Amino acid sequence: MPTGTGTATRVAFWDGTTSLNSNANLYWDNTNSRLGIGTTTPNQQLELTGNLRFPVTTATTGIIYAGALPFIHNFGSYNIFIGKNCGNLTLSGASSNSAVGD
Repeated sequence: MPTGTGTATRVAFWDGTTSLNSNANLYWDNTNSRLGIGTTTPNQQLELTGNLRFPVTTATTGIIYAGALPFIHNFGSYNIFIGKNCGNLTLSGASSNSAVGD
């Protein structure tokens, strides 16, 4: 039977042996249903205090969606596309493009 101790508002995780550990910098605000990464007082549904890294964009990874449509991605070489369905995910041979909009 696993055992463990924890700290109120900290998200516990399985340490891979026999214990739960709550020493991660993940904080849950149960009152407002908010998750903080590196902050004990998240102001949004998800708030982090640091960098966010995505994998290099392919046709299926590294894409931020707005609803069902790609919204931000960098498919290809040195490209950036921002906007609902902006840029395509089959681009070849083109680099250093910037596009904002639809």
